[in-house]
Amino acid sequence: MSEKKQDYLHDESADQSVQDDTVIQADEQAKETGKREHPGSTSSHPMDEILDACDEDVSEEAQDLEPSEEDIDFEALPDEEFDVEEIRAEAAKVAKETEEDEADTQTEIRTQEIESKFKELIEMLDGRHYADFRAEMEEVNPVDAADFFDELPPARIPAVFKLLRKDTAAAVFAELDTELQERII
Repeated sequence: MSEKKQDYLHDESADQSVQDDTVIQADEQAKETGKREHPGSTSSHPMDEILDACDEDVSEEAQDLEPSEEDIDFEALPDEEFDVEEIRAEAAKVAKETEEDEADTQTEIRTQEIESKFKELIEMLDGRHYADFRAEMEEVNPVDAADFFDELPPARIPAVFKLLRKDTAAAVFAELDTELQERII
């Protein structure tokens, strides 16, 4: 390498070293003062002034948001402490009421479904679709089937009962009240 090139590279690395030292000093000053100054300059960075102004605005707004003692109505605050057991009892009461409401809703929905099914079964009987009726009765709960027979006209009960398969008829018969059982026999 030529001597001029070596001198140039040496000078450039020396310049870089001086710049690095200046930046390090500026960083140390910034840590101490909270502002970063440009190397070789006595004024602060323009961005620091903007940030300082923003900090002041934010501080003023934060003070406006904090309630003072004058803003708080201490008389409106409850004097008593929270009773954990009372809160738990109230929560249990609300949970029980919610559960009861849900059970009532489920019962109502079930009742509507059963009524709809009964209408469908009666339509099958009226339309003389006995095979469909028999298949549908296989799917009906024996207790619900007994309720269905309670709603039928008394003269129709024995004939409709004979449409059931033996196992279904036995299960339904066990759920019928004594009066209906006698009528069928």
